[in-house]
Amino acid sequence: MPSLRLLPLLLVALGCGPTLRTRTLELEAFRSPEVCGQGPYDLVLKAAGAPWGETLEVRVLSPHPLRGYSEILVDGAPRGDRAAFGSFLVGRGSQGTNGRSWRYVHAEQQAPDNARCLHGAGPEGPVVAAPSSGEASPGAAAAPGPAPVPGAPGNAGLEPAPYPSTWSLDLGAEWMERNALGYQTLQRAVWGQSMRSLPLTPPIRGGAEIRIRIWSDEPNLLEGVIFVVLHEALEPSVSDEAWLAHLERRAEEARREDEARWAANERENEARRRHCAANPDDDACRPAARRTT
Repeated sequence: MPSLRLLPLLLVALGCGPTLRTRTLELEAFRSPEVCGQGPYDLVLKAAGAPWGETLEVRVLSPHPLRGYSEILVDGAPRGDRAAFGSFLVGRGSQGTNGRSWRYVHAEQQAPDNARCLHGAGPEGPVVAAPSSGEASPGAAAAPGPAPVPGAPGNAGLEPAPYPSTWSLDLGAEWMERNALGYQTLQRAVWGQSMRSLPLTPPIRGGAEIRIRIWSDEPNLLEGVIFVVLHEALEPSVSDEAWLAHLERRAEEARREDEARWAANERENEARRRHCAANPDDDACRPAARRTT
């Protein structure tokens, strides 16, 4: 089942031993106070400086097709690739002999449902919303990417949206169909710890500004659209010292396995060399161009 959590990427399941797990730092929802907008919209948060790393996921929930772009900037510098969005995962129900069941349906890239937004005019320039307060941040840099379409409605900032208690981090297909919403993950980021000694240096500086920028070539219809930001810290299930010892044991096991595979390959190669030295006419010992068919 698709999950807002990054468990496939973040949960380091190493047998029955210790694991690297996540702790939620922020889970915020946002919406546009305006019906139409193309951004750029900036959602701003601060890195926690978690010693083992932290993660970020941004998802959009929408009752209709959208199209646009997003990227992550850390202290003003792009981090990772700029991503396009426009294909949404939706829930569909079906009635079977065992009762009703739900499944996810992935829609192909669709034209945005924005006909009602392609007229009118308004002020230019981005308005920035910060997850902590929802207030506009002054002096925000203009977003890279397409300039606003002439004659398009003015851009509006995002504001905090209520996060209903019925929502969970795993939005099931049944929930999606009942609420007539599709979703797409806009950005995923993992800042993970690769150090193997103490004291640990956080992979992302505590207090660093993380900015998620969202924009589009044309105004999107933002009515009923919600943006969700999940920020988590990575933490081992044991002490740092025990986790480092666990990683070192795993590294040593991997080294021994690699050595065993290398030795096995060498034995196979040596057996083949001896066989071919004794049987030079064996078809398997001839160069490929000279082998019989």
